[in-house]
Amino acid sequence: MTSCPVEATRFADTSRGRPEKWHWEFPNSATSTEQNPFLLHEVSGVVQPTVTRDDEASSVSYEVHNNLFC
Repeated sequence: MTSCPVEATRFADTSRGRPEKWHWEFPNSATSTEQNPFLLHEVSGVVQPTVTRDDEASSVSYEVHNNLFC
């Protein structure tokens, strides 16, 4: 990983259906309940947060893969 100035990267839930709630867990222990949160980072590399999205019928968790560059 390479150090860089603090940058914000947006993550997006692109799942289908009509989710009503989100819970993101990032590797740096940050969490968010936004649908499409920002993550502040100071290094380049791969980030794989887990997002759990809930609707009235179910709860689904999956990993999102994003390459962070600076």
